Amino acid sequence: MLQHIEISNFILIHQLSLPVSNGMTVMTGETGAGKSILLGALGAALGGRLAAKSVLKDSSKKAVIELTIKVSESLKAEFEILDIDYAKDTVFRRELLPSGKSRCFINDTPVKAADLARFAGSFIDINSQSDSGLLHRVGQQMELIDAFANATKERSAYLQVFEKYTTIKDELRRLEELGQNDDLDYLRFVVNELKNVHIEEGEYETIEDQLLQAKSLKENLDQFHSLYGLLNKDGGALDQIYSVENALNKIIASQGSFEKYLPSLAEAVSTLTDLAKATKDSMNTGFDEGELEALKERKRSIDAMVRKHRVLTPEELMDKKSGLVEKLEKLENKEKELERLSKELVKVEADLEGKAELLHAKRMKASDKIQK
Repeated sequence: MLQHIEISNFILIHQLSLPVSNGMTVMTGETGAGKSILLGALGAALGGRLAAKSVLKDSSKKAVIELTIKVSESLKAEFEILDIDYAKDTVFRRELLPSGKSRCFINDTPVKAADLARFAGSFIDINSQSDSGLLHRVGQQMELIDAFANATKERSAYLQVFEKYTTIKDELRRLEELGQNDDLDYLRFVVNELKNVHIEEGEYETIEDQLLQAKSLKENLDQFHSLYGLLNKDGGALDQIYSVENALNKIIASQGSFEKYLPSLAEAVSTLTDLAKATKDSMNTGFDEGELEALKERKRSIDAMVRKHRVLTPEELMDKKSGLVEKLEKLENKEKELERLSKELVKVEADLEGKAELLHAKRMKASDKIQK
């Protein structure tokens, strides 16, 4: 059931949002009010042909017609056949571009205009004085016949097998095309090389972080060495302050008033001694040189493989490895798999023909009654 109509930039319509209620809806208006324009927009949304440029209100912008239709779950299989996401409230959209081209969508999945007509036309029929209606739309005739014949069960069974049939045919086609332009020996060589490459998820980022830490720590170590030299080398700050302390003690022997400076000097000696110890301890922490070199070598190895196989990241390299391994396995078992799929196709085709005959018989029986 049609639930909502949304139209923008179509002939005289700048923007229209029209909810549609249950039951019968009647729209009246004077000649030229836009009734036919609304029907024209509906026709476009149903996949009808039209000159896109001639219907744009503003020729610099696209026109959009969007229909929201409540769809029965019984049609879910038909959505799956075209690889379209099913939704109870399905949105059919037609975009008419200033270039004269148009684009069609069902639930935001791009489709052909014929697909739009196939689906949307199942729910909406536009009749006019000169319209031949269903006479030229065989698909919708089938819908009416199936409804009259109560053949929903048979149709659903047929569609399920048909979907399986088309899937196997697609697999066969892809498998037949697989490897036509590949050098199998070279592919084996590449796969064997990549099989020896294993990169854990997040490993490369961890290596980069560790190398950055090592670089930062090395820069800090240089500063620690410089500070420790200033404090502890011959003639350094500690030697100097000890000399100051000795000189002060000699002065205190004759000038007692200088004794008040001793506590502050002793505190300074203690502070510098603690600082020298802390600096020395920090100089003893850091990366093991062997471990650091192993990290660098691992990074160089990964970078080389990424460049060689023309990917951007180690993750892409692992994805390529998985894809090539799978491809090689399929190629090496191609003949067996082709044979298996061909046999399966024969069985499914026989099942499909059986389901088709049941559906056809019910339609033929109903068509006799319809003709009368």
